[in-house]
Amino acid sequence: MNFLSFLLLAIKFVWPLILSKIDVRLKEVIDSVSLAEKSLKESQKLLKNAEKLYNNAIKSSENLLNDADKEAQSLIARSQKAVENEMEKKLLAAQNRIQKEEEKLIRDLKSKIIASAVEAIEGDNLKFKFEKEDTILFGRESAGVPEEIHQSIKNRLKIPMNENTRSLNIASSVAIVLAESLRQTQLI
Repeated sequence: MNFLSFLLLAIKFVWPLILSKIDVRLKEVIDSVSLAEKSLKESQKLLKNAEKLYNNAIKSSENLLNDADKEAQSLIARSQKAVENEMEKKLLAAQNRIQKEEEKLIRDLKSKIIASAVEAIEGDNLKFKFEKEDTILFGRESAGVPEEIHQSIKNRLKIPMNENTRSLNIASSVAIVLAESLRQTQLI
């Protein structure tokens, strides 16, 4: 009986203490589970927010890339247009310079032709002396003076030319002959 009495006494005094400790521990476990469930819900909310932020970041990155690509294409187009405009300006300037050089070369060549023709008129090749009453007649560039005129006139002048020179137009010929005539007759 001793054991039974001991057991009964232990149950009577120790059992409430054991039950209170179990209750405290059970309450701690329930609180931990509740806290874990709450943390899980908050973690799931945070994960959903993180996914939304991630998706928004991807969309923003795609938009930024598209905007950057559009801006790059626009910049390339503007740069190409600027280069084309600059090239047009340079080409026009070069063409103008070439044209001016050609005009200068033509003027220089005409001056040399006129100077050599005047020298030939003044030199030993042609010793024609102009007088103030002279009538000077020029023929057409294509055919010259008609043959019947040649037969009725007393003197004929021919402007000597370099063999590399194809022809002189009528205006150049008139300028050469009149310049020499005016010089000889001292009218200028």
